[in-house]
Amino acid sequence: MNRLLNIATDCACLAVFDPAVTTAYDADDLDEFHFEQIRGVQDGQFFGFSIGGDGVYRVRVTDERLTEDERDYAAGHLSGLGLEVRSGRICIGGYGFQRGESAYDCVEADSGRFMVDVYEILWDVSPNRYRDEFDVPSDAPADFVFILTRVVDGMETARSPLSKLRMDALYLPPSGGNSFIFSSETRRVGTEIGAILTSTVIKSAASLSGLRLKSCGIEGYKVDLDRYDGLNWKDRVKFRVRGINHNDGLFSGEFIERLPTEI
Repeated sequence: MNRLLNIATDCACLAVFDPAVTTAYDADDLDEFHFEQIRGVQDGQFFGFSIGGDGVYRVRVTDERLTEDERDYAAGHLSGLGLEVRSGRICIGGYGFQRGESAYDCVEADSGRFMVDVYEILWDVSPNRYRDEFDVPSDAPADFVFILTRVVDGMETARSPLSKLRMDALYLPPSGGNSFIFSSETRRVGTEIGAILTSTVIKSAASLSGLRLKSCGIEGYKVDLDRYDGLNWKDRVKFRVRGINHNDGLFSGEFIERLPTEI
């Protein structure tokens, strides 16, 4: 099993269930906002968790291991979440649990009981994958990986506390390496010296020139350029990162060129 899905949510959550199981579910708590308080989650019939915000997230569902990229940027982990499959389908959606048929994306799976390990992947802190336009590179890992393991008699599994069904791992510079689960010799984190970025000129009383560049880069830092000759408020600028001040949240930048005005 190895499927990649794009899941939209405006409820800042992901819910995972077999619609045959939720149809037969006899409690009245499916709409409970706190997933850990739902009896079916406690009993291991289905599960859900809160995430950092609304949007469209890529989810990989697999019975294999994490890829090297996924291991490098795995920053959150929920272990041993229960899932019961009766219909041969697992639905994943961003709007809570549903009874019966739903418009959610589903993957095929054998019937039975599974334990699921969920990993949150902060791939977007990699300088190889940062984009000023925040588009998703074609080679980027999934945002969340679900690893399914079939439950057999006598199997012992580690389970995350149900009070912590939330995944909103953050990259906190400059100690971003502490945010990740696994050690790695290939992981690269954060904006690097020499990176080429673009931003917009803003007015700033904190700068001697009265100007700075708007927050940009992986860290979302403002920028002090080496020069502002001929630049005006709202101009778009390309620059090279020459220094990073994590304490003040500032890049120092070498001006490269002014970009055409966006229409």
